Amino acid sequence: MILAVAALAVSLLLPMAAGARVVPQKRIGKVRLGVSQPVLFDKLPEPKRVIRTTSFVSGLIIDIWEYNGLEIEFEDGNVVTAVRTTRVFERTRKGAGVGTPKALLRKLHPKIRCGKGAWTICSMGRPRKGGAKATSFELQSGRVTEISVYRVVVG
Repeated sequence: MILAVAALAVSLLLPMAAGARVVPQKRIGKVRLGVSQPVLFDKLPEPKRVIRTTSFVSGLIIDIWEYNGLEIEFEDGNVVTAVRTTRVFERTRKGAGVGTPKALLRKLHPKIRCGKGAWTICSMGRPRKGGAKATSFELQSGRVTEISVYRVVVG
């Protein structure tokens, strides 16, 4: 009985997990950097909430679409400039995702650069070069709590 319940749980997660890949510097799930808002609107369900704000770095208008555990950011209402997830089923090809311990994250992605402390960021790509694409893994208490794929904006 327990085995049947476990098999059912896995089968329910597979369709969701199949497209839920984190591809560093490119995408999370179906959301790819650089895709226009109208194109993405046709591919995804309606967001739970939409926030409009202004970037303190660039001064441009930012639209943020919020879903359960996923945020998509559009700079100047045009294209995806960032996507963030706290969902555990979204992982890199090597298996790093929310809940991964820092030591394992570093083992899976040897070129990643990490800060020190209980709250830290580990980064891939060029997180300080304007216009570059980067990926960051936010960690608290030594485990990944959020993954972001983004285009670096310099004001």
